[in-house]
Amino acid sequence: QLAINELDAFTSLSPEVAISPLTSSVERVQGGSIGLPDFYAPAVLILLGQHLVITTVALATVQEQLYGTTELFAVAPLTAAERLIGRYGGALALSFPTMLLMVAVLMLGLGTPMLGSWWLLLFTIVCMLVASIGIGFLIAELSGSTTQAVQLAMGVLLASVFFSGFVLSTQFFVGAGKIVGYALPATYAIQV
Repeated sequence: QLAINELDAFTSLSPEVAISPLTSSVERVQGGSIGLPDFYAPAVLILLGQHLVITTVALATVQEQLYGTTELFAVAPLTAAERLIGRYGGALALSFPTMLLMVAVLMLGLGTPMLGSWWLLLFTIVCMLVASIGIGFLIAELSGSTTQAVQLAMGVLLASVFFSGFVLSTQFFVGAGKIVGYALPATYAIQV
């Protein structure tokens, strides 16, 4: 009899109540509300920027190795540290304006509001870019061809989508998932 009563109570629920765990709503801690596109826009910006930088740096470095440009740099009157700083500086000089352009399109073109500090946004972007450049160099060292570099860069993108806090909060991960999340620059940038 108890089971029948519970079944009757369940079937009498409205469909809105039954699907309510599957709906999402976002509310600012300071009050007011923002739409889901405005909530996810900064995380999408970070994921796109990270992927763009990692892929570009990895492919450029692999191409330099394949064409022998790396050997030309090796005989130049520069130390390894100077070459590395130059590579980081060049990649940062190309990627930072691209990120600023994406921020401008996001805010001016799509109307996403800026609810935080501009200085914190710029600092976060620079830190994410520097870490992403390093991952691009690592991928280039692990790759023997441009195809391998693209595949590894796509693997990092997939890991970033799933383990950086974009889809699920990082507090739900344990073990290897948490370690992968900690290794991704997007994890920290999305949290900021």
